[in-house]
Amino acid sequence: MQVAELEGIQLGRRALRSVFESEGYHRRVACIKPFLSDNSEGRRFEWGGLFHNWSSEDWMDVIWSDECSFSVGEVSETVCVTCRPGEKYEEDCLMPYIARRTTIMVWEVIYRNKKSCLVI
Repeated sequence: MQVAELEGIQLGRRALRSVFESEGYHRRVACIKPFLSDNSEGRRFEWGGLFHNWSSEDWMDVIWSDECSFSVGEVSETVCVTCRPGEKYEEDCLMPYIARRTTIMVWEVIYRNKKSCLVI
């Protein structure tokens, strides 16, 4: 509705949705993406370039670890975006996720086909 108002067009919600759909746009819930600065994105891209020719066997010798933190009782907000098929992961169709102080953190390691104990 904001688009129509900005353009001075008087259209109902259903009519506006129909016009967008006729042009190939659809409303979707925005995908969540961790917030990364331009510097962090560049460093991750460079890191990936160092190992692009590794084999599956090379990757089997890597110890993978990950952690997750979350808040209990936090209310999440659903954000919808309008995009065409194939634009789901375009930067302006994503909802940035900015880490905030949390109450619980968990951590685990995976190596080959073995997992460590979950550490809370």
